[in-house]
Amino acid sequence: MQTLQVYIGETRLDLFSDESINVTQSIQNIKDISKIFTDFSRSFTVPASKTNNKIFKHYNNKNIVGGFDARKKVEARLEINNKPFRSGKIRLDGVNLKGGVTSSYKITFIGNTVNLKDIVAEEKLETLDWLDNFTLNYSATRVKTALQEGIGFTFNEQVYPQAIVAPLITNTTRLFYDSAATPPDAYPAYPNEQGGNLYVQPTYDATTHSGVYYEELEYAIRVHLIVKAIEQEYNLVFSTDFFNETNLEYYNLYMWLHRDKGRTFEGDAITTLAAPFEEGTRSRFRLFQDKLIVFNADVGSKINYTLNVTTNTPATFKVIVKKDGATYNSTTVENGTTVQLSGILQSSSTGYKVYVESEDVFTFTATWDILDVFNGDELTSSATNVQMNTIREFIITENTPNMKIIDFLNGLFKTFNLTAYEQDGTIYIDTLDRYYAASTNVWELDRHVDSKDEVVDNALPFQEIDFKYKGTNTFLAKKHTNVFAQEWGELRYTSEDGFNDASPNVYSVELPFEHMKFERLLDNADKSNTDVMYGWFADDKGSSYVGEPLIFYPIQNSGTDIQFLNNENYVDANSRTIIDTYFVPSNSLSLDSAVSTSNLNFYLQANEYTFTPAFTGTLFAKFYRTYIRNVFDVRNRLTKLTAKLPLNFLLKFQLNDKIRFRGNYYKINSITSDLLTGKATLELINQYDFVETTINIEDGGEGGGELIPVPEGDLPCPLADSTFWTVDSTEVTVDRDCSVPIPEPEPEITCETRMFASSVVTSSDGLACALSNTRSLWHDGSFTYPQVGDRIYADANCETFIGDGFIKVTDEDTTLQVVRTAPNLFSVVVAKSSCISDFLPTVVTNSATADDNSATLSGAVTNVGQQPYTIRGFYYILGTGSPLSGTRVEVSGTDINTYTANITGLQSGQTYSVVSFATNNVGTAYGNIVQFFTSTATSAPSVTTVSSQDVLGTSAVLNGNINDVGSPNYFEKGFYWKEGSGTPTSSDNIEYVGGTNSGAFNGTLTGLNYSTLHSFRAFATNSVGTDTGVTLEFTTLAPTCNGGTLSFTNGTLTGYNMSIDTGVLPYSSCSSSYDIDLDLYNNDTEWTSTSQVTSITVFEGSTDVTSEFTITKTLGGGNRMILNFASTTPDIFDLPNRTFTINVTAPAAVTYQTDITVTQSVDNSSLVVTNSTGTVVAPNSHTVIAGEGKAYSFTYTYTADSGYSFTGIGNIQNVLGNGVNVVIDSYTASTITVIISGVIGSSNQTATASWNGNAIAQPATSATLQYRIGTSGDFFDIPVGGIEVASQQTIQIEVVADGGYYVGLSNNNAIASVTPITVYGGGTQIHTLTSQTFTGGEGLLKTSFRVYPTASVSSIASAVLFYQGSI
Repeated sequence: MQTLQVYIGETRLDLFSDESINVTQSIQNIKDISKIFTDFSRSFTVPASKTNNKIFKHYNNKNIVGGFDARKKVEARLEINNKPFRSGKIRLDGVNLKGGVTSSYKITFIGNTVNLKDIVAEEKLETLDWLDNFTLNYSATRVKTALQEGIGFTFNEQVYPQAIVAPLITNTTRLFYDSAATPPDAYPAYPNEQGGNLYVQPTYDATTHSGVYYEELEYAIRVHLIVKAIEQEYNLVFSTDFFNETNLEYYNLYMWLHRDKGRTFEGDAITTLAAPFEEGTRSRFRLFQDKLIVFNADVGSKINYTLNVTTNTPATFKVIVKKDGATYNSTTVENGTTVQLSGILQSSSTGYKVYVESEDVFTFTATWDILDVFNGDELTSSATNVQMNTIREFIITENTPNMKIIDFLNGLFKTFNLTAYEQDGTIYIDTLDRYYAASTNVWELDRHVDSKDEVVDNALPFQEIDFKYKGTNTFLAKKHTNVFAQEWGELRYTSEDGFNDASPNVYSVELPFEHMKFERLLDNADKSNTDVMYGWFADDKGSSYVGEPLIFYPIQNSGTDIQFLNNENYVDANSRTIIDTYFVPSNSLSLDSAVSTSNLNFYLQANEYTFTPAFTGTLFAKFYRTYIRNVFDVRNRLTKLTAKLPLNFLLKFQLNDKIRFRGNYYKINSITSDLLTGKATLELINQYDFVETTINIEDGGEGGGELIPVPEGDLPCPLADSTFWTVDSTEVTVDRDCSVPIPEPEPEITCETRMFASSVVTSSDGLACALSNTRSLWHDGSFTYPQVGDRIYADANCETFIGDGFIKVTDEDTTLQVVRTAPNLFSVVVAKSSCISDFLPTVVTNSATADDNSATLSGAVTNVGQQPYTIRGFYYILGTGSPLSGTRVEVSGTDINTYTANITGLQSGQTYSVVSFATNNVGTAYGNIVQFFTSTATSAPSVTTVSSQDVLGTSAVLNGNINDVGSPNYFEKGFYWKEGSGTPTSSDNIEYVGGTNSGAFNGTLTGLNYSTLHSFRAFATNSVGTDTGVTLEFTTLAPTCNGGTLSFTNGTLTGYNMSIDTGVLPYSSCSSSYDIDLDLYNNDTEWTSTSQVTSITVFEGSTDVTSEFTITKTLGGGNRMILNFASTTPDIFDLPNRTFTINVTAPAAVTYQTDITVTQSVDNSSLVVTNSTGTVVAPNSHTVIAGEGKAYSFTYTYTADSGYSFTGIGNIQNVLGNGVNVVIDSYTASTITVIISGVIGSSNQTATASWNGNAIAQPATSATLQYRIGTSGDFFDIPVGGIEVASQQTIQIEVVADGGYYVGLSNNNAIASVTPITVYGGGTQIHTLTSQTFTGGEGLLKTSFRVYPTASVSSIASAVLFYQGSI
């Protein structure tokens, strides 16, 4: 019994005495990338002892200052028998109370390693920033290089050859090859609905401008680089056992960088990353040069941000903030220079990045302002004068498929049947077959197993395993499914011996990728093969398609020159390039099976390039067959054992070690063990084909001790509190009361056996081969008579004689059935006396040979069975289904040998499945299922065009007949059709019809035009060619005219800031004239000429219908222009309702800016400011943006307040720019008008102006005076004799007047000064006077203070101030 010690820091926790540690290890964990880091974790309940209370600081007591912080995990370790077991952390989960007092603590120990799925979480491929090291330009030159030779990169002294390629895969236009088509009659120039003809035209001009336009192609990246990016991003280390550059099946695999429908770039806008910022770090965020990382944003208060972007010139642009690769916030500016985004920041993994997108070229400055409200952290940082890119950048992370990282890794694991386990920080990855083969360790468990608790079950888990891809919906792959009722590359595996009575479940191995069926282009002129392999990534309707992430092998091929288009439309001879080498997409590692047969199909398909099934290295054949065949083997058993095992075994064994028990060998499926007691439950799968090379039995492995046998009397209670684990880690607990005796099982009926020596014996007293005593046998069992599980040894002669057969005990007529497990070594399967049971024969299916319509099947009976078989033969079927539902062929004979059967009447170019069988009194035994292929014949199908029927105004039914399905069977049929007379071809319209049988077929055309002649003919296609019937015609019926509605909508308005009033025109008469006026408004300036509008186009959907209209432009005054559209209503053949989109181009004039600053003040008046259009605007600051020569004005109108009038205005300071003037336009006693005017010059200008003035009240008629000495206190009436003052004294006189006035001094004898002098309004005003400086001896000095009405010299009030000095 081991003991457990738990330490927090250096303090040991007290534990309850019955603590246990259960660890489950399962083979499933090494096959699931998300589980490879699943390490030890354990929950404990520990007592509230003195030691533990001290550690957890009496956690239940909330009043303890500085108590235990349960939010944080603390460093901890586990020891067993005082030896280190695991390091990690402990988390306090809670407290158990009894009577309000802490009784125990609930804790969880977590190992230092974590689950890989927890590391990558829900992150997607787009968050792998390291991939952006492979970002490149997207231009005709760059794409052409990637198409022809690939693009390599070098950084950090590491070379990455052909990291990026551009394969011949398109998502929009379909490519074809036709050397005989004569443009423009056969097809219009690119772009067109018929696709792009890759044929290099001898004469190149606008009519022969066709091929693959570079914007139709998208880049692809090595899968190996995505794996490297995951290592870099998450600081992981993958072993190079499988992930290496010499493993071409892995290293040459690429992923197509396709995220959305259509082309990678739509329109002409170019995106630029804002960088570099000044770096800065705060407690909850860090700003790098090109990104902002935020962490712990969900703790405490919010983290606010403001992002300002300013351009050096007005432009139309979009600012995008992306968080972890996805758009987080964005806004668009029309012809502006500044924009601001703001909001709250959330925690990020790969961070926030700022992008500016525009068709214009300019520089910009981006500024982050970040405030962490929680702790007051602030950061302001700018990326200044960032130059907009002039060439589009293909940013890798912006274009990776929308896929989670964990799904990508799981997909790789399923593709190649990989395993993974972690050791010393490295994740070791290899194929499952090599993982099993890597260990030759064998553990002998006989002495440690509880023999009373042993169960042997049927290990066959599923009736069928379905190997397939998630995405098989591209154009040709979908057609394959429709024709063959099985998805492209899919394999439905059942037991190769025909057994199908296992669990009815079907297990699916589904790869999360797209699996395309590519096509080798034929020359439509003569149906000969080109060297071009191509993929059209469209759905079964021919529409642009997103699909699943596509993986494939790009292969550099040559032989057929193709036409590459540098421009979408023909410009000159440089609009095309002729290339002779290019990367074609492939599902096979090579286009030549002599070089490599490896491919990405599970099922052996005919190769798209060679049209042969020679590429036999399927994913199933190379990575799954051995493992799956073992799972389905008839000898497979699942053995469940209970054992008591020593700790050194439990800590050292590996899941790919072998177990030897009773002479048989087993693989480990799962082990659930208690590390403290050694009690374990094992699930083992027998391995009948294992050849033992090394055996570590008694020493417990390297450095281990002797395996401890189960002590007598200490056997575990059978099924008592036992925990069993299924292969998918589902826990099932069965409780059983050990006090209740477990009933003994019913005794097995056994046959009498004889004792004989276990050494080398002769036929007279022991074992021998048949009746010969010259062939010796001996066994090593613990009983004298051999038992099931014992090993039987044979000398060379005897081993050769036996094979996989029987051993005879000569003196007892007893038969031992054995199975060979190694050279000269057999394992006893049946050990009974004369009551031995009958058993099935054994049969295998050999490879078949076939020509185009016949085959020779081959099988062999290797054991005739007991009783010997009486019937043998084969079942075979077309396709990959179970042959047992097909044709049965019996072959005479009852001996042990190879037998054959010849079959005829097969279809050429097809796959067949065959299984051998043999039947005796027990039943029927089946061999393994084998596929064979009939060769391709040379006859095309034969088809007849029959008739048309049910012809209506917009639909018709077409009839055809398949006279001969062809050899091989045709895979496509239907009708070619077009409007008008003539012979329709595959370049016209196609109506496909399902099915591959002979006989009549029909298809329905819909959406046809009324009263229109149509031509059609039937067709059928196989790999030999296409046959067509004669051309027939029909005419659709004419409709009646009931009128409809014409809608005019707003389209693209380019140039000035414009808006257009649109409308709806109902009509009731077809083909009648109409016209409609639409108002076009210029929101920037007034229209001065209709020539300012340079272009008006009308579209219906994507079709330009401008030619249907007569368009007239008329000035409507000011900013309004009238657009008149004249045309005719639809005729009876058109759709009644039509919607037109109006697009207008009116290039805006070059504008300049004038900024005017005004400083003005006119008291006792009100002010209104208007611009040149009479609109009221704010005073003092004016900005005018307009074209050169544009006149402008601002009028300042002052109105005197009631009771006031103007007497004048101060000087106007006219410090202005060129062409800017200020004048007084009018002046009255009640109103003054000042006008600023000018014209926009040829550059930006600034100007300033200033003036001041006031309005005054009516003259006062009366006034009263009071005074005080100093500047505070009460005022008093003026004394009769005047106010006596002292030297340098301040005197204040309060005047209350009924109008405007001014004050004056009669002299300065006593008073030196007075302020203020003038008062424009009535009311109360305080005047401050200052006396002169007196030295004494001056005698009597007087000064009179007088109040005068405005504009008068006669005073209305006065006061005398005097100084009385000595003489």
